[in-house]
Amino acid sequence: MLLLQVGLLQRNQQLNVADDVKLAEIRTALRAVAMSVVSFYELEFSFDRAYLIKSLERCRTAIQTLIKPHLTDKSQDRCDQVFDFLTHSDFLDSVFRQDSEHRPVLGMLVSDINKALDAGHL
Repeated sequence: MLLLQVGLLQRNQQLNVADDVKLAEIRTALRAVAMSVVSFYELEFSFDRAYLIKSLERCRTAIQTLIKPHLTDKSQDRCDQVFDFLTHSDFLDSVFRQDSEHRPVLGMLVSDINKALDAGHL
């Protein structure tokens, strides 16, 4: 929903030049997270929880900086809820464990991320 709201702001030309810089920062941060997820999945024993949390927090900060002047407190709180979930240590450990029950789903996500990277969408 949040990405949809940001997309609508951009489509309706409600973002200014300074916001374009913030969008570029978000793209860079999201690309780094995506590449890390791929690497952690494809290379055994490479998972670095602290690095991934730091990268996700960078995304959160960039997104919050962008949306603060444009969206409601409720939308900002939803953004925080998503990132609170994604950066929870137990969640990340369960997803990236080699014997994780989530590994098949993570594999599908990594496949989609690789396609997006190859197509230049990330």
